[in-house]
Amino acid sequence: MVVIKKVDVLSLALYSMIFMAFVGLIEGVIISLVGYGMMGFYRIGMMPMMGANFGVLAILVFPLVFSVAGFICGALGGFISNLALKITGGLKIELSAK
Repeated sequence: MVVIKKVDVLSLALYSMIFMAFVGLIEGVIISLVGYGMMGFYRIGMMPMMGANFGVLAILVFPLVFSVAGFICGALGGFISNLALKITGGLKIELSAK
């Protein structure tokens, strides 16, 4: 048995930031495709390029927003995990080499 006594908060925050940036990129691409698909539904004179502009912004902004939120949530999660590990005495896991 191996006991995890502490989690590196910065390491978890950076991992969460990178992971959530990829999630934000995937969501931005999906929103962009939906925006381009909606361009045909706009009436004349109602900003026909709104879908295209929103799509480009989604691809650029979503990964940035998601990565900042991922870093903050990862840091908070690491801090709370360390508190829980300190109270409980650690997390026991069993590792095997195959």
